[in-house]
Amino acid sequence: MTKPSRDRGRHLAELALAVYRQMHREGSSTLEGAAAELGLDPTEAATARQELERLGLVTAREDGTHVSISPESAIVNVLARGQHRLAEYRDSILDMQETLDRVVGEYLPLGSGPKGQLDFHVMTDLRKVAAYLDSMTSLAREEMLSMHPGPLPAPQLMAEGRDRDRQLAERGLKLRTIYARSLTSARYVTDYINDLAAFGYQIRVAAVLPIRMLICDRRRVVMPLDPQDGRAGAVAIDGDLFVRSLVAIFEYCWQHSSRLEDIHTGRDDQSLTEQERMVLRMLAAGLKDERIARDLGVSVRTVSRMVGELMQRLGAESRFQAGVYAAQLGWID
Repeated sequence: MTKPSRDRGRHLAELALAVYRQMHREGSSTLEGAAAELGLDPTEAATARQELERLGLVTAREDGTHVSISPESAIVNVLARGQHRLAEYRDSILDMQETLDRVVGEYLPLGSGPKGQLDFHVMTDLRKVAAYLDSMTSLAREEMLSMHPGPLPAPQLMAEGRDRDRQLAERGLKLRTIYARSLTSARYVTDYINDLAAFGYQIRVAAVLPIRMLICDRRRVVMPLDPQDGRAGAVAIDGDLFVRSLVAIFEYCWQHSSRLEDIHTGRDDQSLTEQERMVLRMLAAGLKDERIARDLGVSVRTVSRMVGELMQRLGAESRFQAGVYAAQLGWID
């Protein structure tokens, strides 16, 4: 983001905050009245309204004016909308899986392609799975695609895979990986993801992923036999006719995921002090630094420093946004 855009964003946040504060003082209780009392022109008033609407802090009445909503209610509304969008995304993934099951089970055998193109190899011995993965990656020539929905992998496994991951990148392969957002709550996972990005991997993060899979050169794929139990083994499929459907699923998830640099990789909340956690709760409730300092028994300067550090860790551009992100990551109740 360039400096001018950061300045515009800061001005927008300050303008919206000024109007919201005015609405809670002895002046007008409506946004339009508050904007007039502050001497804002129509463009500035509209800009403030749009930002407060985006944050869920104002709502329109039947007469066309806007009144404020408490920060606590806004947080609940933001989380509810996020849960609704997540449910819709899950439904779309399930629909794709059902369609894929029908096409593969009912129509693929009727295809006009040469018979015998498809090779299935079921492995229930985890040592054989590991050996097959090593062999497949060593044979990769152009591209590796992978999705990781969870659960959290063991730290030792991730550490042991770093050398192999680096070697793949050094061979000049095109490497794209999608991780479930829930995995980024663990510090060792975010450290590992950052290492992959440094090696040259393209990394994205999605709210939800349908299944774990590794696709090699758009021809071979390895997936778990049981998505809920990785210890059950894996199935390897060789044949571009089938794998191209799985590539399409990967591409769909890739397009509906976030770039690594655009997300707020939530460091695990174990590194928070109880005082920092209390500050986040008060931020989410919309309290000012003076009130927070009084409740904690510290100076306003100390609170301002803590708020700035927490906003930086969360990647938030406003105090309210920091409270929302902290709630989404489970840092606060």
